[in-house]
Amino acid sequence: MSLSSRTRLINPRLGMYFGIFSAALAGLVLLLLIFEQLGTGEVLIREAMLAGVVVFFVGIALATATNNCMDFFAAGRRVPAFFNGLVLGVAALGGTGLVVFPGLLFAMGFDALCLIIGWSAGLTAMVLFIAPYIRKSGAYTIPSFLCRRLESNVLRVLAAALLSVPVLLLIAAEIRVGSFLGAWMLGMSEQTVIIAMVAMIALMLAAGGMRSLSWSGSAKAIAAFVALLVPVTVLAAMATNLPLPQWSHGPVLRALGRQEVWQGFPQVLALPFDFHLAGQGMVSITKRFATPFGEVGPASFILTGFALMTGIASSPVLLQRAGTTSGVYQTRHSLGWAVVIFGIMIMTMSSIAVFMRDMLMEFIVGADRNNLPGWFSTLMAMGFADLEGNSQKLIAASIKVKRDAVLFALPIAAGFPATIVYFAVIGALSAALLGAASAIFTLGSSICEDVIQGFKWNPVDDHIRLPIARLSVIAAAIVGGVVAVQARADPLDLLLWSLAISGATAFPVLILSIWWRRLNKWGAAAAMTTGFAIAVLAILAGEASWFGIDSALAGLFGVPAGFAAGLIVSQITPSPTREVLETVLDMRIPGGETVYDRDMRLHRLKKNQKN
Repeated sequence: MSLSSRTRLINPRLGMYFGIFSAALAGLVLLLLIFEQLGTGEVLIREAMLAGVVVFFVGIALATATNNCMDFFAAGRRVPAFFNGLVLGVAALGGTGLVVFPGLLFAMGFDALCLIIGWSAGLTAMVLFIAPYIRKSGAYTIPSFLCRRLESNVLRVLAAALLSVPVLLLIAAEIRVGSFLGAWMLGMSEQTVIIAMVAMIALMLAAGGMRSLSWSGSAKAIAAFVALLVPVTVLAAMATNLPLPQWSHGPVLRALGRQEVWQGFPQVLALPFDFHLAGQGMVSITKRFATPFGEVGPASFILTGFALMTGIASSPVLLQRAGTTSGVYQTRHSLGWAVVIFGIMIMTMSSIAVFMRDMLMEFIVGADRNNLPGWFSTLMAMGFADLEGNSQKLIAASIKVKRDAVLFALPIAAGFPATIVYFAVIGALSAALLGAASAIFTLGSSICEDVIQGFKWNPVDDHIRLPIARLSVIAAAIVGGVVAVQARADPLDLLLWSLAISGATAFPVLILSIWWRRLNKWGAAAAMTTGFAIAVLAILAGEASWFGIDSALAGLFGVPAGFAAGLIVSQITPSPTREVLETVLDMRIPGGETVYDRDMRLHRLKKNQKN
């Protein structure tokens, strides 16, 4: 087994490389804009744009192929903080968040902040309490971290089995969103697009693992970030003369509030535990944007934020990126960048929701049904908008917009060229590919490291380990695709269930394993199984409406139960060994050799002595 140490240097030309990619992406969009003005058909425009970005992504992934285990599982631990934060921030949102959140903000206004606050708090909790210590351990996966921390291979396999459920739900959510966008761009069936997505992701990940994921993921994150900002920035400059929509939509929001009052929008106060999110289909604007607690009650608002915080903070998909930086400080730094990037994207989505609402209130509400603007007729023809009732003069309650189309409806309503609309679609598709690839790699590496080799303390030789890892990633992609085809639920529900189960299963055991030395393998097993079981049962109960609690809040029940089970069982079972206690102390020291590297170095010395 090749374990020779080598200097891990950050490539100083990374900024130049991704600057070239950004320039090439901008050049592609500008070139297609020129062709569109020359009369090129929309079908050719969207196919050329999709083919162009796919070539970029696949080319970068194949160019970063590797045969080194450290590169395959942790990108050589030399990803700069900014690029790691860029990928982490966009992956935390994913294609599901990028497509769904503008629609939720459009329909629900203030009430949708319960999800956004939970996401932001989760990233903050991750950087403060979990991710730096995962990085110091040096483990490639969360089950491997628990195995090293608690000295139990059985616990490792158990953790891999339990955490595979939320990862599969996340894969299904991202692939379903990606298939919706890909089917629109290509005019194919969603099943065909799913097959193509799975094949492309499997090819990219099998080539270079985390290394390919990091660098092709950086390109996807740049495409998603820029595609989100460009249309609304141009619209903000046109409407307010300030190309900063995150700031300039404030006056528009004030004017929108006055329009809502004139239209007689009621001020509805939800019951404390009410929780009603906008559905996947058509939604109407019957609630005032800035009025709180109209669809989500005050108690549910707080509980939702807490449940999502635990899910994001303990997500095995996001935490696996902690091991790709060159040190603990860089991990903290990268998560800081992730919070900044996530915040900019969320504020941009709020701008999209405000501008879209304002355009409907100004041009559609009060208009004659037979004299609608051309852009609204286009939205209706595309299935993105609809009208209810038979009244000749339209009111706000009769106007409906598809929740998952608000992001793309705004550039259409603004009269932008079709190339800009398709660029927004490409950005969302890039985020979906990044989210799906991240989750698939997490599942594949866990299959290889924690299931197939889960009962071995030391890994097998690289020439055996890498082929197993490549096959595991391919298998994970296939299984994820099958689950996506079978899972017909709303992608938002799949995402919320994934976070609920992740939070209930992993958050208690991760917090206790880092911050409570007394935790032992029995307590950890009890915490995970209890949290997982209660979360799954609560989701089923919420879907069946047994207790009047929405399934999205299921993680709330599993988290305290997991903490209680871990504390009680650890107290009534034998204390951890001295070696385990020393490992905990070692993980709390930011500098120095990682626990994994130290174990591998000792293993190499023993092996050399035997030889």
